[in-house]
Amino acid sequence: MQEIIIIWTVHARLTPHKELARILNIYNPEILLVEITQADIEKDNMEKYPDEMVFAFLWAKKKNIPVYGFDYSMNTLAEGKTEKDNQAVIKEQKKIFMGYSWKDANRQEIEEILDTATAKALINSKKVAQRDKEMMKNIKKIIKKNKKTVIVTGVGHLKFFEKHIVEARFPLREEKKKTKKI
Repeated sequence: MQEIIIIWTVHARLTPHKELARILNIYNPEILLVEITQADIEKDNMEKYPDEMVFAFLWAKKKNIPVYGFDYSMNTLAEGKTEKDNQAVIKEQKKIFMGYSWKDANRQEIEEILDTATAKALINSKKVAQRDKEMMKNIKKIIKKNKKTVIVTGVGHLKFFEKHIVEARFPLREEKKKTKKI
């Protein structure tokens, strides 16, 4: 039976590797997909990617689990925005995020808090939509029937994946729902 599990992370060194490893061990994938381009995996060129993506890749390699990249390389910054602007937004969001766990990014109210005017102005939403579509095409090419596939991606792609991979489980979102009922 095919099973797709999506684990989202928070970039900018806000996802503790130890916790991510624990979650990956719990869901024990037969195939792991990470938000890195397959071309960069093949070239062993991963220094520009978020640390937790590289960690997840190395975790899978160590466990002899097939691991593939599904990212699509594309500049999604709005016209006139630079990497300096991106770093300023990351700094702003790190301040906002203080006191929260990376798992808290699963909650809609935290998503909304992080979606500041500065963050919205940083990106070109049409480019982001195109990148999400291209990543989805890559995922569809990789996923194997009758295999438990875990996809590790940044929280910014959560809504898109919830809408387009309806058969997927989102255990961190489920975990938060359970917590709220207690």
